[in-house]
Amino acid sequence: MKNKRNVVLNAVGQLPDNASWQEILTCVYSTAAKTAPPDVYSRTIEVFNNGEKASYWLLSQNTGLGGVTPLSLIEVGKTKDVLDVLGRIEYGVYG
Repeated sequence: MKNKRNVVLNAVGQLPDNASWQEILTCVYSTAAKTAPPDVYSRTIEVFNNGEKASYWLLSQNTGLGGVTPLSLIEVGKTKDVLDVLGRIEYGVYG
């Protein structure tokens, strides 16, 4: 896979010149989130029932994961920790 930064920049570069800030941010979040392993990305969408919310969650600091983003943990091989938190969210046992 290409450098993640280049993947995101390429996606933003394909937006129209008059794209709103919201459209740009949505593009950045959704493109970056798709760098997660496909099984994790689809599981996140399944739990949140919304691709935009799933993308935001993958890129947001998470207290249940020690204050880091889920994508950061995935990058260091802690995918199971991310999936465990998703399971707790799904079953309402995440505080």
